[in-house]
Amino acid sequence: MIPKSFLMSTSNFEAHLRHCERAGLMNLNMFSKAAVCCLNRPLLYLTAHLRLTSNLLTPENMNTILSALNTSVSFALDIADLNQALLDRTQFHEGAIEIHGDKVLVTPAFWKEVVHIFFSLFEAACVLWFFSCRSLPYWWTVYCLDGKEDFIRTNIKAKLAEIHRSLRLLEAVLSNADVNQIERPKQNMITPMVNCVEGMVIEINEPPNIKGANVESVTLEMEVLAIGATNSSSPDLSHSVKQDPWVFMGLLGEQVNGHLRWRSPTEGRWRKFWNNPPIN
Repeated sequence: MIPKSFLMSTSNFEAHLRHCERAGLMNLNMFSKAAVCCLNRPLLYLTAHLRLTSNLLTPENMNTILSALNTSVSFALDIADLNQALLDRTQFHEGAIEIHGDKVLVTPAFWKEVVHIFFSLFEAACVLWFFSCRSLPYWWTVYCLDGKEDFIRTNIKAKLAEIHRSLRLLEAVLSNADVNQIERPKQNMITPMVNCVEGMVIEINEPPNIKGANVESVTLEMEVLAIGATNSSSPDLSHSVKQDPWVFMGLLGEQVNGHLRWRSPTEGRWRKFWNNPPIN
């Protein structure tokens, strides 16, 4: 458990930004919340893959799944809120300097200190995207007992878009590129996450119609270059290898926007598991 004095929220975010160990606190809070999402995400996936008529959906199992749904979405939204708080306090204009006045304002350079929050941002994105785009309507009904489904869906769309914005920022910062430029910077270890969450944002706003369509799958992977090599327009491919992107967990066998797959030795096994008759 994180000591109460170290817990970050939107209400005390300003105070923690003044702390000498602010980057460590940010990572600690993000990672701890992402760990809870990781623990519950496989159960969250049952809200799409387990039929409501299944004999496995006993009252006890239903409560377990509902608990995983509530917990994972809640912690994913917490991550998104911390991300939003940091974005709101980041200055993007040229020549910006860090300010510690009535309100702490940071520059994109601070994002280099917390670059590893991309792990947590991606995990939160996976939870929010899956719940919005994959979970059966029944689970939305029990989640939104107060009848605020439209509000919650709109909020999740906005949070997912902001996560994508932050990943774009981290991608630029890691490549020492101008964070205000429209063009994407050189590829780096953040790039697969940016591409994946971009697909999530597209899907959550415009669900793909792929029935009967011949859509070719694209595998998201990370290109690792040898020291001294470059991934410019004419890279020397003899000095590069393809590796699994760095995340806590991938997509667990799912495809984003109808065609984006995650590179991982476990993805195929997850797909086989979800299609296994016993869980239907």
